[in-house]
Amino acid sequence: MSNDSILDDLNEAQRQAVTHGGGPLLVIAGAGSGKTRVITRRIAWLVREGVPDHGVLAITFTNKAAAEMRERVDHMLGRSRAWISTFHAFGARILRLEAQAAGLEPGFTILDESDRLAVIKEVLKELGYTSKEYRPGDFAQYVSKAKNRGELVTAEDAEADDEYRRVHAAYESALRLSQCLDFDDLLLRTLTLFQTDELVRRRVADRFRTVLIDEYQDTNVLQFKMAQLLVRDHQNVCATGDPDQSIYSWRGAEIRNILDFHLDFPGAVVVKLEENYRSTNTILRGASAVIRHNTQRIERELWSTLGDGEPLRLIEADTESFEAERVVDAIKDTLLEGTPASDIAVFYRTNACSRPLEGALRRANLPYVIVGAVEFYERREVKDLLAYLRLIANPADTVDLARIINVPARGIGAKTLSVMREHARATGRPLLDVVRDPSCWVELRGAARRALEEFSQLMRSLLEAPRSPVLPLLDRVLEATRYRDYLAEMADPLVDERLENVDELRAALAEYDQNTPDGSLEDFIAQTALLRARADGGEQVPMITLMTLHSAKGLEFPVVHLTALEEGILPHARSASDDRALEEERRLMYVGMTRAQRRLTLSFSRSRAVGGTGGFGRSLPSRFLSEIPDELFEGGRRGAPQQISEDFASYEPDFDSSEPPFQTGDFVAHAQFGPGQVVSLSGFGASAKVTVEFVRHGTKKLLLEYAKLRKVRDPFGADG
Repeated sequence: MSNDSILDDLNEAQRQAVTHGGGPLLVIAGAGSGKTRVITRRIAWLVREGVPDHGVLAITFTNKAAAEMRERVDHMLGRSRAWISTFHAFGARILRLEAQAAGLEPGFTILDESDRLAVIKEVLKELGYTSKEYRPGDFAQYVSKAKNRGELVTAEDAEADDEYRRVHAAYESALRLSQCLDFDDLLLRTLTLFQTDELVRRRVADRFRTVLIDEYQDTNVLQFKMAQLLVRDHQNVCATGDPDQSIYSWRGAEIRNILDFHLDFPGAVVVKLEENYRSTNTILRGASAVIRHNTQRIERELWSTLGDGEPLRLIEADTESFEAERVVDAIKDTLLEGTPASDIAVFYRTNACSRPLEGALRRANLPYVIVGAVEFYERREVKDLLAYLRLIANPADTVDLARIINVPARGIGAKTLSVMREHARATGRPLLDVVRDPSCWVELRGAARRALEEFSQLMRSLLEAPRSPVLPLLDRVLEATRYRDYLAEMADPLVDERLENVDELRAALAEYDQNTPDGSLEDFIAQTALLRARADGGEQVPMITLMTLHSAKGLEFPVVHLTALEEGILPHARSASDDRALEEERRLMYVGMTRAQRRLTLSFSRSRAVGGTGGFGRSLPSRFLSEIPDELFEGGRRGAPQQISEDFASYEPDFDSSEPPFQTGDFVAHAQFGPGQVVSLSGFGASAKVTVEFVRHGTKKLLLEYAKLRKVRDPFGADG
């Protein structure tokens, strides 16, 4: 491919970026503006201009993006020797090449997340910490965040009073002994090598005299410092990204890296890609109106040659179930117009929000796929709790009994269960009867007998409990099994999401109890069984896509539904009282809106089942909706923007804010952060905030209405 053909189909801004000579270049690439095309064409153009291909390093953030970039470059240049990879893959390759200098064996092992958790669990045992007292996942997060801040373990850490520092030190010792690195080490050890061994740094920097970094808004401190050291001698760095799409601060991404690029690399040329090839102008104007309220950004104006297109659509519903039904009705209309199901996507802030949508789609017999998560009723914690309910409804159910007899773990292993099964076969009795009959335990000793006795007492209390309404029965299961504690103590990075799913199951039961006051446990189980049943026969058919907003980044769909746009969901309750976090929530909204190509529907519910309470609470429409101009909506939104603004201004919380439910010094517990103590209270009404010093998570400032705190007697969670 000649240089002319490389530039042929590029717009003026893209050409400027592709043909930039030496020195630092920042490409601010708006959503759908052809960023990947610019990066790959720039690599091809530089090589055609005489830059050695083996001296080109291109870094992006996912293996998929790296593979796509590699394929495009090879198509233009033939098989290229350029290094195109993720930061972590680059680090791993350098550490293997420079293993001796890094103090490593070339065959070192790289641990994944589950491996790291397993090592931390062993370290906790060795130090005498129990998983009931300390969550392995908390220590894994601590270690990861420390490494991504560039913090190295010192000799003092092993003797520190702080248990997190001691565990971190012991964990690092375990890795050294086994010649293992975790994923964070691939960055930290590479950066440390560059910082401490000038010969190695020069050797790598001299080879890669052209460096391109994609998704620069997602770089963390380590990646930024690594980039600086790589290009310090020649400054030939091209960074591409979009600060308006920086949504990964929880992974350590630092938006200041892209905002301050011109300060870090003086003399940088900045090129803005503002022509959007994806969306209509109406969608772009709506998204731009929202993101313009952020202060941490670089101003520019996206535009498209695709015309204005359809107006935005708004769905306002009384409950989340009605919202889901109306979304599905709109999807059915879209399908009848001839749009394939694969062109339709539904987004939401958290995975727990998928539950009402899944139910509505299944009732409508519409095929769907969930990206990045399993279907709600197939999630492990949901299946565990439903198994308890099904066993209560049908004590002869051996499948559900086998699932929950040792969940949470109570010392009933496969051998004990096998003995019980043999008794059941020999006597023709239901397995649960045998499990609860001490005369069948004669072959068992010690812990196994005690575990069966404990389980028998548990099932006796559950089988004697009232079965209607159903929510109190589930609450009894949760309390009797301490299932929330069981989840919280797991070495699982998804523990917070699992706890959210438990709350969402409670919300489903609250909704069932309210809508069917004469309903029974058996009816609810039958209803969930129908929801779990696949409507299709396994045949490959186009499917509607469901996913979280974080999963949606980088994708595009002709038709997008952005759902559950309510305060406490988007923006999330944990972010609403923090200006930086609130701006990131707004960027999530922007990302969701700019995934849509020709039709965008926004929806919210005025009341939502509150999983943490089992009741229904009034929902406040997301403040982001009021930031979209009236005229962009179908029918001028019939005055709804003004109504949403009025709602936001006049909204009153369910509690009486003149009499705060807590006082400074109160001990409280939070579903996610655990036990803590109230430090201060401020504000009133919907803006009332509480500052809590949590035992394991430090100080958090929360919106009082959404925090769902409960008083306890002491900071370790005793009931108040």
